[in-house]
Amino acid sequence: MTAPPIGGLTTAQAARVMAVSVRSVERAIQILKSGIPELVEMAKRGDLKLGPAEIISRLPHDRQRELVAQGAAACRQLAAGRRASAGQNGVAELRDLIQRAADDIRKDWPEAALDCLGRALRLLGAP
Repeated sequence: MTAPPIGGLTTAQAARVMAVSVRSVERAIQILKSGIPELVEMAKRGDLKLGPAEIISRLPHDRQRELVAQGAAACRQLAAGRRASAGQNGVAELRDLIQRAADDIRKDWPEAALDCLGRALRLLGAP
């Protein structure tokens, strides 16, 4: 993030001061910017961790209100489902990109490069 997010500090500086990861600061910023006040409070109290709260904060405000009204467990459940589907989609997309790259360069790349691509595909579950 290029703009100073907290009291003139960069994201990295804020992370160091608070002894947390840069990603945690980025999540907190997203929640503060887009989350409804009740969601922000859930995260501040520790009822909802930053990861799930960040996912919920990206939803429309009316949906955030519905979930917050149902409680932290409902928020965690929805966030877990979103993470799982995003992860599955991301792996499939990565697998397709690697396969296309391998197909495009198969005749031009040295054997070692093809071997690396093949191992990466196998790690991702490709045949």
